[in-house]
Amino acid sequence: MKTIINREYAGEKEAFASLIGFKVVSVEDGPTNGDFGDITVLTLVNEHHVAIDVTISDEAIWISEPHAVKDDLSAISDEDAKV
Repeated sequence: MKTIINREYAGEKEAFASLIGFKVVSVEDGPTNGDFGDITVLTLVNEHHVAIDVTISDEAIWISEPHAVKDDLSAISDEDAKV
Protein backbone atom coordinates (compact mmCIF):
# COMPACT_ATOMS: atom_id res chain seq x y z
CA MET A 1 0.00 0.00 0.00
CA LYS A 2 1.28 3.47 -0.79
CA THR A 3 1.94 6.10 1.83
CA ILE A 4 -0.79 8.71 2.30
CA ILE A 5 0.50 12.20 1.62
CA ASN A 6 -0.48 15.06 3.94
CA ARG A 7 -0.21 18.65 2.77
CA GLU A 8 0.02 21.62 5.11
CA TYR A 9 -2.98 23.92 4.90
CA ALA A 10 -1.85 27.42 3.95
CA GLY A 11 -5.14 29.31 4.24
CA GLU A 12 -6.70 28.73 0.83
CA LYS A 13 -10.42 28.03 1.20
CA GLU A 14 -10.43 25.85 -1.94
CA ALA A 15 -8.60 23.15 0.05
CA PHE A 16 -11.84 22.33 1.85
CA ALA A 17 -14.13 22.36 -1.22
CA SER A 18 -13.33 18.71 -1.86
CA LEU A 19 -14.87 17.82 1.54
CA ILE A 20 -18.42 18.66 0.44
CA GLY A 21 -20.48 15.50 0.91
CA PHE A 22 -18.12 14.05 3.54
CA LYS A 23 -19.23 13.32 7.12
CA VAL A 24 -17.09 13.38 10.24
CA VAL A 25 -16.87 9.78 11.43
CA SER A 26 -13.98 9.93 13.87
CA VAL A 27 -12.29 12.49 16.11
CA GLU A 28 -9.10 11.41 17.87
CA ASP A 29 -6.56 13.37 19.86
CA GLY A 30 -3.22 12.66 21.42
CA PRO A 31 0.45 13.52 21.52
CA THR A 32 2.79 13.46 18.53
CA ASN A 33 6.29 12.11 18.23
CA GLY A 34 7.54 15.49 17.07
CA ASP A 35 7.54 19.12 18.15
CA PHE A 36 3.85 19.74 17.48
CA GLY A 37 2.52 18.85 20.92
CA ASP A 38 -0.99 17.45 21.02
CA ILE A 39 -2.93 16.95 17.80
CA THR A 40 -6.54 16.33 16.85
CA VAL A 41 -7.35 14.20 13.80
CA LEU A 42 -10.75 14.52 12.14
CA THR A 43 -11.55 11.65 9.77
CA LEU A 44 -14.18 12.43 7.14
CA VAL A 45 -15.68 9.77 4.86
CA ASN A 46 -18.09 9.97 1.94
CA GLU A 47 -20.65 7.42 0.70
CA HIS A 48 -18.04 5.80 -1.58
CA HIS A 49 -15.75 4.90 1.35
CA VAL A 50 -13.22 7.59 0.49
CA ALA A 51 -11.63 9.17 3.56
CA ILE A 52 -9.74 12.40 4.14
CA ASP A 53 -7.96 13.19 7.42
CA VAL A 54 -7.66 16.73 8.75
CA THR A 55 -4.91 16.94 11.38
CA ILE A 56 -4.86 19.99 13.64
CA SER A 57 -2.07 21.07 16.01
CA ASP A 58 -1.12 24.36 17.64
CA GLU A 59 1.46 24.80 14.88
CA ALA A 60 -0.40 23.90 11.67
CA ILE A 61 -3.23 22.11 9.90
CA TRP A 62 -2.64 19.24 7.45
CA ILE A 63 -5.08 17.71 4.97
CA SER A 64 -4.43 14.18 3.70
CA GLU A 65 -4.92 13.06 0.15
CA PRO A 66 -8.12 11.02 -0.36
CA HIS A 67 -7.73 7.32 0.47
CA ALA A 68 -10.04 4.30 0.40
CA VAL A 69 -11.26 2.75 3.64
CA LYS A 70 -13.38 -0.22 4.71
CA ASP A 71 -16.58 0.03 6.77
CA ASP A 72 -14.51 -0.14 9.97
CA LEU A 73 -12.35 2.79 8.71
CA SER A 74 -9.26 0.62 8.28
CA ALA A 75 -7.19 1.28 5.18
CA ILE A 76 -7.75 -0.86 2.11
CA SER A 77 -4.64 -2.88 1.36
CA ASP A 78 -3.29 -3.71 -2.09
CA GLU A 79 -4.70 -7.23 -1.66
CA ASP A 80 -8.17 -5.85 -0.85
CA ALA A 81 -8.04 -3.63 -3.93
CA LYS A 82 -7.40 -6.62 -6.22
CA VAL A 83 -10.78 -8.17 -5.41
